[in-house]
Amino acid sequence: MESHLIVSVGESFYCALPKGSLVEDHILIIPIEHLPNTLVLSPEVESELSRYQNGLRNCYKSQGNDAVFFELVSKRVSHANLQVRKVPIANQVDLFEFKSYLQ
Repeated sequence: MESHLIVSVGESFYCALPKGSLVEDHILIIPIEHLPNTLVLSPEVESELSRYQNGLRNCYKSQGNDAVFFELVSKRVSHANLQVRKVPIANQVDLFEFKSYLQ
């Protein structure tokens, strides 16, 4: 990761802008330790990840948006990275309403 793309560095994670952004305000949350995915985090490390996620949610909410977090997991990738994308709050779908629509 190029240093000019790093936004914040914590104890176990850093937050950075991607080299090739998917969309505007696309952010990465990356563990400092090389981990295969975020499913293997210890409770202490998971707590820091939650703080990063909540901070980004609050930032986006102040702009009338919310955050969507997703991670691509593959056996070929040895370093986890959590992708963060902002979405307008007005475009969120109530999952229960959507599920009943499908039935």
